[in-house]
Amino acid sequence: MYFHLSTMFTLTTLALLIAIFTPSLAIRDVGFHQACYTSNPRLGQDFREAVTMARQAFESMEKWNHGEQNTASLFARYAYEIIFRRHTQQGAWQDNMNLQGENQENDPIRQVVTRKLDELGKLKQVPRWERADMLIFCDDSRWKQGQSRDGEPAPWKDELLGTILYEPPRCRGMDQEYVTYPPSQSHSHVVEFCQGARRRYTGSEMLQGQTISTIREELLFPLLLEMTLKAPDFQPMTERSISWQGVLSLDGTLAVSNAESYVYLILMHRLYSLGLIVLEMGRGTIGPIPGDGLAWHLNITEPLT
Repeated sequence: MYFHLSTMFTLTTLALLIAIFTPSLAIRDVGFHQACYTSNPRLGQDFREAVTMARQAFESMEKWNHGEQNTASLFARYAYEIIFRRHTQQGAWQDNMNLQGENQENDPIRQVVTRKLDELGKLKQVPRWERADMLIFCDDSRWKQGQSRDGEPAPWKDELLGTILYEPPRCRGMDQEYVTYPPSQSHSHVVEFCQGARRRYTGSEMLQGQTISTIREELLFPLLLEMTLKAPDFQPMTERSISWQGVLSLDGTLAVSNAESYVYLILMHRLYSLGLIVLEMGRGTIGPIPGDGLAWHLNITEPLT
């Protein structure tokens, strides 16, 4: 094997949620500097996987939103409830779920989550990196240090984008995974991979028998989702909690602005596409869907088509 939110929201609260999460649409496409394909030939594939899984998560949410009764809509509700709505102390599922569920219009958080997944699933990779809204570098070789003048620190210049820094580039000597830089004239968001990102694997099929946290930490495509969600145009996103257990501890009003909540939601959909689900919520243990099927595991009695 390869591997409660109350419906008592006021109209003011709903309007506020919708307003603050209205996208600017400044980031429509992503480009990787050409050197990335030398250091990580599968990077483009990982980006496409991230976008594809966001799109599939969105499509499953839409099936649920429109009242379809099938395994995709069932899993969409299951994953949404786990991340954004209700859990028990031990992580066990406690309700018989009506598959059709509540009306989407009565759940503003569900509206926001659906829209965010739609935005992520529409991202495109452009072949010419210099034309991308969001530009990703895979090393810091473009930074060159100039000469010190009048005792001032020697500036560093990005020879491709023209950015000037008066301190060393932030990836140098750091074990973090990536850093962001202010927008350039050509790009609304600039990201640079650091050494820490190179420890990540590509391809979900490489992992088996692990926890969802381990998979989150070791695969590259969740990192690409995180980087995009934390771009200014997806604000206001926060870092309220970054661990699986931390994400589960948030109620929906906090989870909806927590970038990591979306990463884990999409990752749950990716695992499901491989025939895997989170069997034990506390530890996040991954395992195959039980032989009696997903409906049995979730204590669902409605027939599925």
